[in-house]
Amino acid sequence: MLTKFTYRLLTLLLLLQGLLLSAARAQIIKTAPDGISCEVTPECKKYPYEFIPGPDQTFLRWQVRGDAKLLSPETDNPAIICSAGYGKARITAHYYSLRKDEKCRERCPDTLFYSLDYDLFKQFSPPDPIRGPSCVLPGQTVTYSVPPILTDWPHRREGIGTDSYFWSGFPAGSQLFFSGDSSSVTVALPPDLTGGFTVLVGVGRCNVRKPAELKVNIDQPLNSSLVTVCPSPSAPGALGVSIGTVPGVAYQVFLPAGWHFANGTSDTLTGNGQPQTVYFTCDGSPGNVLITATGGCSGPQTAGLAFTINP
Repeated sequence: MLTKFTYRLLTLLLLLQGLLLSAARAQIIKTAPDGISCEVTPECKKYPYEFIPGPDQTFLRWQVRGDAKLLSPETDNPAIICSAGYGKARITAHYYSLRKDEKCRERCPDTLFYSLDYDLFKQFSPPDPIRGPSCVLPGQTVTYSVPPILTDWPHRREGIGTDSYFWSGFPAGSQLFFSGDSSSVTVALPPDLTGGFTVLVGVGRCNVRKPAELKVNIDQPLNSSLVTVCPSPSAPGALGVSIGTVPGVAYQVFLPAGWHFANGTSDTLTGNGQPQTVYFTCDGSPGNVLITATGGCSGPQTAGLAFTINP
């Protein structure tokens, strides 16, 4: 005598078995062993694609969109298809089944039509070169791009989507803005950027080769908006110039005649990514304090501050 629990368990097992059998018998598009979803292009190799119907299903015809060609009649199964370019392709099998549900009666059509899609992506050599600046400033907005390979608008019109470019390597805090098929990216760099980085880009989700890369160095951010003047907290009469520094960049400070460095300050600084302060006394006539930065990717830069002596 089956208990209520045992009965429910057997019912559940039979239901799961039915679902598994249905899944095993579901329709699929089967490719040859060497006809994979990541094809090398632009070689037009002939690959068979076969629609395996489920129960009570009948194959109708093939449809191919994107960068692929149907080389056999559309009603043949299997079909012979080849890759015709670098862009994504979509292979669609159209099929039908006859209605067997008598409960529906005249409200339902006698023939039910369906379709099954198979997306075909491509392999690429790395895009080369990456176009864009190799010398940047913190907070700057720059654009990087590669020559477009993927077909874009025809695929969008056909509603099959596109493959894409995959960018990486940008510093934390960057804002990325893509356009089209992402062969171009505009980057708003963080204002506190303190070091170089390497831009990487691969094309297509099937690309297993090394992506293209571009090493980007940071320029020395030396301009009047980044240099401030403040009183020295420890030496009355001395002034301090705060310089925003970059790692690997050397900074040299030149004082007017008759002026002197104070508080043990040297005339040379080594950039560490943090603001550094140079102290000095205005012992002579009015003049300009000059700061020269060398070692940045755009060459030496000089900024000056004019001082007057208060009576």
